[in-house]
Amino acid sequence: MTGIGTWTGSIKTMIYSGDVTFTIKNDHGEYGVEFKLPDGIDKIPEYTLSPIVEDGNTLSSQMEIAMLPGKKIDVSMTFEGDTMNGTVKIPFIGMVRLQNFKRIGNID
Repeated sequence: MTGIGTWTGSIKTMIYSGDVTFTIKNDHGEYGVEFKLPDGIDKIPEYTLSPIVEDGNTLSSQMEIAMLPGKKIDVSMTFEGDTMNGTVKIPFIGMVRLQNFKRIGNID
Protein backbone atom coordinates (compact mmCIF):
# COMPACT_ATOMS: atom_id res chain seq x y z
CA MET A 1 0.00 0.00 0.00
CA THR A 2 1.25 3.46 -0.92
CA GLY A 3 1.76 6.29 1.57
CA ILE A 4 1.30 4.33 4.79
CA GLY A 5 2.57 6.43 7.71
CA THR A 6 2.14 9.76 9.47
CA TRP A 7 2.67 12.90 7.37
CA THR A 8 3.06 16.57 8.25
CA GLY A 9 3.36 19.83 6.37
CA SER A 10 1.96 23.33 6.14
CA ILE A 11 -0.92 24.69 4.09
CA LYS A 12 -2.19 28.18 3.42
CA THR A 13 -5.83 28.94 2.67
CA MET A 14 -8.14 31.87 3.34
CA ILE A 15 -9.77 29.97 6.22
CA TYR A 16 -6.72 28.20 7.73
CA SER A 17 -2.97 28.55 7.46
CA GLY A 18 -0.69 26.30 9.43
CA ASP A 19 0.43 22.75 10.04
CA VAL A 20 -1.53 19.69 9.00
CA THR A 21 -0.79 16.17 10.26
CA PHE A 22 -2.53 13.00 9.16
CA THR A 23 -1.99 9.27 9.24
CA ILE A 24 -2.66 6.87 6.38
CA LYS A 25 -3.06 3.28 7.54
CA ASN A 26 -4.02 -0.16 6.32
CA ASP A 27 -7.49 -0.83 7.71
CA HIS A 28 -8.04 -4.51 6.89
CA GLY A 29 -6.90 -4.11 3.29
CA GLU A 30 -8.57 -0.71 2.78
CA TYR A 31 -6.99 2.69 3.31
CA GLY A 32 -7.87 4.54 6.49
CA VAL A 33 -7.07 8.20 7.21
CA GLU A 34 -6.94 9.96 10.58
CA PHE A 35 -6.39 13.70 10.96
CA LYS A 36 -4.72 15.43 13.91
CA LEU A 37 -5.39 19.08 14.65
CA PRO A 38 -2.80 21.49 15.98
CA ASP A 39 -3.28 22.80 19.51
CA GLY A 40 -5.82 25.60 19.65
CA ILE A 41 -8.05 24.26 16.86
CA ASP A 42 -11.40 23.06 18.18
CA LYS A 43 -12.29 20.06 16.03
CA ILE A 44 -12.28 18.61 12.55
CA PRO A 45 -15.59 19.05 10.74
CA GLU A 46 -17.54 15.83 10.27
CA TYR A 47 -16.38 14.22 7.02
CA THR A 48 -16.80 11.17 4.82
CA LEU A 49 -14.11 9.90 2.50
CA SER A 50 -14.94 7.90 -0.61
CA PRO A 51 -12.80 4.82 -1.21
CA ILE A 52 -9.18 5.77 -1.81
CA VAL A 53 -7.90 4.75 -5.23
CA GLU A 54 -4.24 3.79 -5.67
CA ASP A 55 -2.58 4.43 -9.04
CA GLY A 56 1.14 3.73 -8.83
CA ASN A 57 2.51 6.06 -6.16
CA THR A 58 -0.58 8.33 -6.22
CA LEU A 59 -3.66 8.12 -3.99
CA SER A 60 -6.87 9.93 -4.87
CA SER A 61 -10.28 10.24 -3.29
CA GLN A 62 -13.22 12.55 -2.74
CA MET A 63 -14.24 13.96 0.62
CA GLU A 64 -17.47 15.50 1.82
CA ILE A 65 -17.67 17.68 4.90
CA ALA A 66 -20.72 18.83 6.83
CA MET A 67 -19.85 22.50 6.20
CA LEU A 68 -20.30 22.01 2.41
CA PRO A 69 -23.23 19.60 2.04
CA GLY A 70 -23.48 17.99 -1.39
CA LYS A 71 -20.08 19.33 -2.51
CA LYS A 72 -17.16 17.06 -3.33
CA ILE A 73 -13.59 17.86 -2.31
CA ASP A 74 -11.09 16.22 -4.68
CA VAL A 75 -7.90 14.98 -3.01
CA SER A 76 -4.78 13.70 -4.77
CA MET A 77 -1.45 12.82 -3.15
CA THR A 78 1.74 11.55 -4.83
CA PHE A 79 4.43 9.89 -2.73
CA GLU A 80 8.16 9.75 -3.43
CA GLY A 81 9.95 8.02 -0.55
CA ASP A 82 9.41 10.12 2.57
CA THR A 83 7.98 13.13 0.68
CA MET A 84 4.41 13.77 -0.47
CA ASN A 85 3.01 16.42 -2.79
CA GLY A 86 -0.62 16.80 -3.68
CA THR A 87 -3.67 18.96 -4.15
CA VAL A 88 -7.02 19.42 -2.48
CA LYS A 89 -9.68 21.12 -4.61
CA ILE A 90 -12.28 22.70 -2.31
CA PRO A 91 -15.47 24.27 -3.72
CA PHE A 92 -15.65 28.05 -3.14
CA ILE A 93 -12.04 28.10 -1.86
CA GLY A 94 -10.05 26.66 -4.74
CA MET A 95 -6.92 24.56 -5.02
CA VAL A 96 -4.87 23.94 -1.88
CA ARG A 97 -1.37 22.67 -2.55
CA LEU A 98 0.22 20.07 -0.32
CA GLN A 99 3.91 20.70 -0.94
CA ASN A 100 6.86 18.87 0.55
CA PHE A 101 4.94 17.06 3.27
CA LYS A 102 7.30 14.78 5.19
CA ARG A 103 6.75 11.35 6.69
CA ILE A 104 7.28 11.65 10.45
CA GLY A 105 6.25 8.16 11.46
CA ASN A 106 5.74 4.69 10.09
CA ILE A 107 2.79 2.41 10.67
CA ASP A 108 3.46 -1.33 10.94
